[in-house]
Amino acid sequence: MRPFVLARWPPYDGAVARVRRVLLIEPFAGARWRSITAYADSLREMLVLAGVEVQSAEAPWFNPPSLAEGLRRRWWRQPTVVAAQEGAYDLVHIVDHGLAQHASRFRDAVPVVTTCHDVMPFTVPGYYATAREAALKRAFLRRSYRALGQSDAVIAVSHFTAGELQQTFSPGVPIAVVPNIVRPAFTVVADEGTDPSRRGVLSVGNDRAYKNLSALVRALARPSLAHVPLVRVGPRLDGETQRLAEELGVARRIEYRTAEGDAGLAGVYRECAVLAQPSLAEGFGIPVIEAMASGLPVVVSDGGAIPEVVADAGIVVPLGAPDFPGVLAAALNRAIGDDGELARRGRERARLFEPPAVLPALLEAYEQAFDRQTA
Repeated sequence: MRPFVLARWPPYDGAVARVRRVLLIEPFAGARWRSITAYADSLREMLVLAGVEVQSAEAPWFNPPSLAEGLRRRWWRQPTVVAAQEGAYDLVHIVDHGLAQHASRFRDAVPVVTTCHDVMPFTVPGYYATAREAALKRAFLRRSYRALGQSDAVIAVSHFTAGELQQTFSPGVPIAVVPNIVRPAFTVVADEGTDPSRRGVLSVGNDRAYKNLSALVRALARPSLAHVPLVRVGPRLDGETQRLAEELGVARRIEYRTAEGDAGLAGVYRECAVLAQPSLAEGFGIPVIEAMASGLPVVVSDGGAIPEVVADAGIVVPLGAPDFPGVLAAALNRAIGDDGELARRGRERARLFEPPAVLPALLEAYEQAFDRQTA
C-alpha cells in the first residue's frame, strides 16, 4: 500500500479556476457521526482558504427513519437546494457516500462531487453486530453506493478506499484521492521532546468488532503493561469485550473520557502516552493524524488505509503476526519509552495533512468533475 505523498502537488498559490461558489450536502444535524461533521467542517476551512464561498444544505440518508425526516422537513425546498438546481452554484459537493443518491437532483444544472469514506459495510467482517443488521443496512446502503456513478467525480479519502470502491462497485466515474485534513485544534507544534507527564494508552472511536478492541485488551493484560491505564474516548466496551477486560484484570484500569469538540479531544491526545489503533480495517483513520499532529506516538495495525496514512511515522503491527496482542504490547511499550523520535516523525508526517497541502488535490478533483460534465 503506497503512502500519501502530498508533496507532489505544488503549494497552494490562491488560484481558483472555475470554482467560486460551492454547496455542501450534509446529513441532518443530530443524524451524523463525528467524522462526517469534522469532514464537512474541513471542506469549509479549505474552501474558505481558497477564497470560495461555501453554503450548506441537509439531506436524508436512504433509510426509512431518515427519509421520513426528510419528508417532514421537505428538505428539497431549502433555498440553497433550489438555488443549486437553478445553477446558482459552481459545484455541489455531497460529503458522504450515504447521500450519493441525491446527485441526480443537481447534475443537470451543476457538476456534482461525492466523497466516499469507505466501503467497509460490504468488505469487513464484524462491521455489523448481527447478520440481521448487516442484511438490513446493506440493503439500504447498496442503493447509495451504486448511485456514486451519478456524480461527475468521486473523492476517496485514501488509495485503499479508492481501490475497494472500484473493485466492489465500479462507479464508472473518475475517482480522485483527497485525504482528510488535520483540523486546527490538533496543532502541529515544534519539537519539545517527550513529556514525562503523559500517561496511558489512548483508544478513540466506536466499539464495533472491526476496531479490534479485544486485541488491545489482551495486549494491556500482558505483564509489561500491567501498570498502564487504557483511556477510552468513545462508547463503553461492548458486553463481550467488557467481560474479557474483567477476566484479564484490565477493566479496573479503563478510564472513560468525554471530549467536547475538537479542543476537548486535542486535550486528551496531549495527556496520553500513545495512541493505539489496532483496527481490522479503516477507510482512513482520522484519530491517527490527529494524534500525530498532537505530538502523540501512534501504534497501529496494517488494516486497510492505516499504513498509507502513517507511513514510517509510527509503529505498524501486522494483523497476521503470530500472537498479535503480544506484538502489539511490545510495540506499545516501545512507544511509551520512546525518546521523542516517534513524536517528531509523527508531527512531520501530520504536516502533509494540513489544509494548504491537501487543498490542491481537492480543487483538482473539482476540475475533473467540470471536465466530465463538459465532455
